[in-house]
Amino acid sequence: GLIGFAIAEFAKLRQAKVVNIIGRSNSKKAMSNQVDGVEFVLLDQIKDSYDIIFEAVGTNDSINKAIEISEPGASIVFVGNPAGDIHFSQDTYWKILRSQLKLYGTWNSKFNETYENDWYEVKNMILEKKFNPEVFITHIFNQDSFLTALDIMKNKKEPYCKIMIEWGDEAK
Repeated sequence: GLIGFAIAEFAKLRQAKVVNIIGRSNSKKAMSNQVDGVEFVLLDQIKDSYDIIFEAVGTNDSINKAIEISEPGASIVFVGNPAGDIHFSQDTYWKILRSQLKLYGTWNSKFNETYENDWYEVKNMILEKKFNPEVFITHIFNQDSFLTALDIMKNKKEPYCKIMIEWGDEAK
């Protein structure tokens, strides 16, 4: 989703040498092309291991896969909201210990009243045209089609990244 794509975009902006977006299906492969210098890899075709992983899905399978594909000493940042309880097999737990993995969690962003906060940084990146979030908007509906938009998201009727609803008299 948008969080994973934005993380990839910011990693490239921070001069990361190799950035992969790992997907469960090809449905979001075309969307990954919006991020220059990023390679899309299907989950079941991963051949590499990684030293920094951002897990942005939050399912038991994706969290365990992040641990599985990590290099010794890797850092894993958990961003995805958990879809339920998370369970580790004994082998997965041993990998955390024996590979001395560093596990981090993050929630939303930091905000304070000063000019140095996450929102300020992102706003400036957008204004400076270093980051264009509009490329991740896959659908725009007017307020009369609100239920259609919800149906696409709830029932995953088609691939999407970010769905926008236009409200009010100015809506198209």
